Amino acid sequence: MTACQDGSAPPEARERGQVVEGPLAPSEGALLGAWVKPRFGHLKPRQKQALREFESAVGRRLDIVHHYVPAGAPLGWNPAWHLSRGQIPLISLGGLNSNEVLAGTHDRYLTSIATSLGELERPVFVRYGAEMDGDRNRTWVVSPPAYISAWRHIRTLFDGTSAVWVWAPNAAAFARDVAPRYYPGDRYVDWIAADGFNWNGCRGDPWEEFSDIFEAFYAWGARTGKPLMVSETGTVEDPSDPSRKAEWLARTARTIKTSMPAVRALVYFHSDRDCPWWLDSSPESLEAFRNLAIDPHFTPNA
Repeated sequence: MTACQDGSAPPEARERGQVVEGPLAPSEGALLGAWVKPRFGHLKPRQKQALREFESAVGRRLDIVHHYVPAGAPLGWNPAWHLSRGQIPLISLGGLNSNEVLAGTHDRYLTSIATSLGELERPVFVRYGAEMDGDRNRTWVVSPPAYISAWRHIRTLFDGTSAVWVWAPNAAAFARDVAPRYYPGDRYVDWIAADGFNWNGCRGDPWEEFSDIFEAFYAWGARTGKPLMVSETGTVEDPSDPSRKAEWLARTARTIKTSMPAVRALVYFHSDRDCPWWLDSSPESLEAFRNLAIDPHFTPNA
């Protein structure tokens, strides 16, 4: 297999998802991460304790730790602490009004975040304005062209930092062929990601397997030759079948290993926001995730 004249992967290789190139991407296998919500309070000691307890429960230290920064808020202490533990921060920056970004209204704030990232002196994932396709984000997104222009402006402001840029629509937006409308372009994106959940009865949706949720995302993303990330995912329990959540997690591991080789990072949403996604909702589901966590495919840095 040879590369194209421009150095990119051949189209057939991209189609199969065999060639993956990008900063922080392991040469094979997938990094494992999570957003770990403290069950009681959000002060610094609670967040640290929650992460340590989660890692103890799953039997290993995470490769990636997710951290949310609301629009207008400072970077916070989390990324530096995660780096000190040998982990890669995944920093989700809240979306700002795209027209205001283009007008330079938020340049001072964004530059302060860029300066804070520069002080870390190590590569970190930065996920700006995730789920931009969602209905509740329309006010700040404004429009797909405005979002794209805002993304490119922000990336320019961050030039010189070690930010690794992660673009993350909802997984369902790929199935509806909506996500590509918001794509800033290969030059401005390092990783392609998606958020998708098995909601089941939590909001009246039918049960969905991981493979069904992320199938369209994978088909589109793998063709780019970029590393892919599942940046938020989770499943609820099935009250009628106590083993179903554990089986969902086990099948997720098999799907990534056998059918989605371009997925180079899996980040679980360990939280009760909107629905109870907790991995320890049953001993069986926790054990299933422990098995995933120690699988050689998900321990590329071991």
